[in-house]
Amino acid sequence: MKFNSDGTYYIKYSNGIIEQGGIVSYPNGGTRATLITLPIKYTNINYNISATNRGNTEFWSESAEFLIHSITLNNFKVQAERGNKIYWRTLGT
Repeated sequence: MKFNSDGTYYIKYSNGIIEQGGIVSYPNGGTRATLITLPIKYTNINYNISATNRGNTEFWSESAEFLIHSITLNNFKVQAERGNKIYWRTLGT
């Protein structure tokens, strides 16, 4: 596992699968989109993205929402509001 200075990580498995992940934090108030640049560019756009805000113990509320969009081989956007902290992970080749 390789951890980067920006808080992202990646693992390259021997079968060619790449796992990448990180955390996006949002200040209280407002809505905005954050560009997530993957540590390693995927070769296939059909990679899986999973995300949750359930690990956030400071700002969690039942109404917290987020959206993942603008997906490319090496980045995607996460849009959130209300002081969320989004934990994301991708799997692909």
